[in-house]
Formats: sequence, structure tokens, C-alpha cells
Amino acid sequence: MKALILSAGLGTRFRPVSEKLPKPAIPFLGLPIALYAVEYCLQLGATEFYFNTHHLPEKLEETLSPYLKAANLKFHFVNEKIILGSGGALKNLESELQEEEKFLLCNADELILPHKIDDFKDFINNFDPTKQISSLLCTKHPEVGKRFGGVWVDSQNLIHAFGKDQIDDSLCGLHFMGLSVFSSKILDFLPEKKESNILYDGIMASLQENFQANAFELDCLWEELGNQKEFIEAHNVVFKHWQNPCTDIIKSCIKRFAPDTLKQQFLTQYKGVHRNFQSHRNDASEGGWNINLSGSEVAKLESYKECIFLKPMHEEETEKHQQIFI
Repeated sequence: MKALILSAGLGTRFRPVSEKLPKPAIPFLGLPIALYAVEYCLQLGATEFYFNTHHLPEKLEETLSPYLKAANLKFHFVNEKIILGSGGALKNLESELQEEEKFLLCNADELILPHKIDDFKDFINNFDPTKQISSLLCTKHPEVGKRFGGVWVDSQNLIHAFGKDQIDDSLCGLHFMGLSVFSSKILDFLPEKKESNILYDGIMASLQENFQANAFELDCLWEELGNQKEFIEAHNVVFKHWQNPCTDIIKSCIKRFAPDTLKQQFLTQYKGVHRNFQSHRNDASEGGWNINLSGSEVAKLESYKECIFLKPMHEEETEKHQQIFI
């Protein structure tokens, strides 16, 4: 099964870090964000990966390729001179996808932590491309219809609408987590060589032709990784739940792409394990963590809390810092 990891963007929400690194290449727990999307798709049975690119495409390819090669994965980068959106990115790969029974589409910047990995795998196991044109991975979220648009479904979880407005009292709003599976029939509804949205231009158009799409509701934790504040908070969530099954998928990703990171001491204390994880407290779940990716020790580490270092820090630069990229 093939998977497209949506990696094309403008890099505006993550400045100044994204001026040098495209967001999918920015390290989360020491690994590029996009590798977690790869892990989700691997768990669901994907064997070949496509990454669409736009902002700093060479840097993204340079960052991801060594990890993907080391894991013996088949992968391709597809540059978009003009951003095509989620639907346009799929349509751009029509020749590669049209003969596939089904394929995955995943945002590069989602943190999905299933409480039970078998429930997560049921997302793909329950999809029947002869009966459904799509299934979207969703969860309950209190901000649906407020901060987030919703996936509005009936009692059978069949999709009727997208957006913040509840069009019918009988419909329930779920939150879409950026991972979906499609029948190749969806390609027929996407316009050629132009930007389009897979939800509004793809799925909604197919519903008008009496196709069915459903939402698969997963019991999980979900965090957005769209900006620096969300990124730091997502680290806190992972550290808080490190001993719980919901982070097993994160451990699996780290074990696959950076096996030396997962030593027992890291699993229990998060302290002094290797150069990437440097803490002045024993328990990262209590906010005692800093992640150092600079390649050198950070002076006066006690002056920092929940910081990620991408460059060396000198003692004369040290001030009180909290929740930032440096």
C-alpha cells in the first residue's frame, strides 16, 4: 500500500526555525516530525511513501532520506512549484495511485497517540474500498465547532458535512486528525493541475454522487504541531504519558529510526541518556526536560526549562528561558 505524507507548506507558522528547516524536518524528540507520520502509515501496512514538497525542498529531502534509507523504505519526493493542497497533491500522483485498491494520506505534523494499537489498526482493517470511497481517522474533541471545524456524522459514522456549523441536530461532530484512507475512485473527483482540498473538493463531491465516506472514531490523545508553543506542549504530553501504552507508537518510531535513543534509562528517567536528552531533573513529566540537538553541552542548564537547542549555547548567552527553540 502506498502513502502520501503531506509535507508541502510555506513555513510561515514556525518562523524563525522554519527559515532554515521546513517544518516536517524539525526534530520532535530528536527525529524529524514527518517520520512519525511514516510510522503511523507503516503500522497500517504502507510499504511505499511519497512526500510532496514546496518550502526548502532540498533540505527536507536531505534530512529525511538517510532515515528512510536506513530503514530500507521505498520513498519518493515530489516538488510542487505551486502548492496544490491536499487534493491537488493526490491528483498530481494519479498515475502512481490509480491502480491501487487503497492508499493513505497523512499530514506530516500530527501527533496521534492511540490508547490501544490494535484499535488504531482497525482503522485500516475496517475499510472496504468496494463500499466506501474514504475513511477519516477522527476522535472526540471539545473544540469541534469552535476552534476546529468538525466532521459531521450520523449514528453510523457516515460523513454528511465538514465545517464549524452543525447543519442538522441529528449529526455528531468529530475531530479529523489528518490521517485518511481512500479508494482510488476519489481521484475522479479531483480537478487537474490546480489546488484543491481533499475534504471539500474530493469527499463532498463524491457524496453528491452517492458514494459513502465514514469517520473512524479512535480513543487516543492528539496534539497539533503547527507552531512552537504547540510543539513544546506536545513534548510535555509525551513525557507525561511515557509509561502508558499511548506512547508505544512513539517508541516504535524512535526504535525504528534511531534505536540508540531508546535505552532503559531514557524510558525511566529521561536523564543523561545521550547527547540529545539533557535534563537537570530526574522526571521529565514534571517539566524537567531540555532537548539538546546542538552537538555540544549547554552551560547552566538549570537556567532553562522545556527548551529545544538547535545551536550551541555559550555561557555568556545564558539567561532564564522557558518553552522556546534556541
